[in-house]
Amino acid sequence: MNLTEALGYIGHPEPYDVERYLEAGLTLVQNRDNLHHRIFYKIPDPGAMTTNTDPKWDEIKAGSTGERCSCGNCRTIWPSHWPDFEEKETVTLEKGSKIYIVPEGGNYKDTMVELEVIEKEGQLFFTCLNDPFSDAFDFSLLLQGPPAYELKGLATALSKQNKPALLVKKFPEGAHVDAEQMVLITVNSASELGVVVGIGRGYVASRDPISEFPEFVPDSVS
Repeated sequence: MNLTEALGYIGHPEPYDVERYLEAGLTLVQNRDNLHHRIFYKIPDPGAMTTNTDPKWDEIKAGSTGERCSCGNCRTIWPSHWPDFEEKETVTLEKGSKIYIVPEGGNYKDTMVELEVIEKEGQLFFTCLNDPFSDAFDFSLLLQGPPAYELKGLATALSKQNKPALLVKKFPEGAHVDAEQMVLITVNSASELGVVVGIGRGYVASRDPISEFPEFVPDSVS
């Protein structure tokens, strides 16, 4: 199985065959040098929130991270190389604006972050939600919601520095990536009415990623 076939089958494992699904996962972890974005992979769950301990999945576990769920079956396979951030375009967000940052070559489920400007108690806030289409749920969001930055305060902070602010995220333990952290976007400037963000090379800003970047369906799947 080549990398393209593996990616296609992971997205649509139909008809489902556990050995073929295993082969696809092994192909991905053995070809991390050729990946350009992270890949979500679900090891079959033997029961509700039960860890799959079958040793045949051990190589996939060793080549991926399991931060997405407490049982460790929801895996993330990371590329071995993560390039430095290089801005390719800027996007201005104002009240009611929402965009998604999607890796080139990925589908909507690979979306890295959702960015939105919302109004709360008469003030505008810039919010950043990681992994908006992930099948793993962050229960802390029920209590506090995604990180939010008041535009007025953000504008004041940016006026005191001579370079953009970086929205960064650390790689989880076991990612084995040749970088300490990833830069999701840059925040170039802000006012009380909006914010200008920088989008890096290798990523696309989308307002409707579900329709713009659907999952890849192999020709053999109707």
